[in-house]
Amino acid sequence: QYLQSTPVLSDSFNVSGVTDNSTGNFTVNYTSAFSSDAHSRSLMAIAVTFCGVTARSTTNTQFETQNDSGTATDTGNYGSFHGDLA
Repeated sequence: QYLQSTPVLSDSFNVSGVTDNSTGNFTVNYTSAFSSDAHSRSLMAIAVTFCGVTARSTTNTQFETQNDSGTATDTGNYGSFHGDLA
């Protein structure tokens, strides 16, 4: 779980940290790199209309969350990442 407004990360496996880039925009950084940037990502954001990937690599993924008006907004997020490690 990652709370953008705090920002606090809890219970992380293979996540070294989260970078708060700006309102509604954050990057999840991996402890160990994946073998390709095509690994599976799943993120559920609380009370937002849009939650999507804006950039990806073997070592991190950048996300953006927006409200009903299309405005970037901080929220709570739950995510999982699956794939082969490098």
